[in-house]
Amino acid sequence: MARYQIAREVLKKGGQAAASNLQKQVAMLAARQGLAGAASYYATLRSTSMLFGPLLWGTFLADIVIKSVGTDYARVVKAIYAFAQIRLLRTYGWTKVKGSRPA
Repeated sequence: MARYQIAREVLKKGGQAAASNLQKQVAMLAARQGLAGAASYYATLRSTSMLFGPLLWGTFLADIVIKSVGTDYARVVKAIYAFAQIRLLRTYGWTKVKGSRPA
């Protein structure tokens, strides 16, 4: 009976040591993956901010300039639409759609 209890305690201690070693390895793996994940997140955030930062500042400054000049957005959109129509007419001319009847 004593041998059985001693063997059982040794297995218990060995199992705890193995579990502890496994836990350390898992912790190291998680730390490595966490560091790699944090580095990729930082790189993504930095490149995104490098792309959108100037774009947002430019939009902000354009908005400030337009508001200071007092331009009406509706008039600007109508003018752009008119220029686009003129450009399309000059590029393609007046064309008829097949199967349409004259007015």
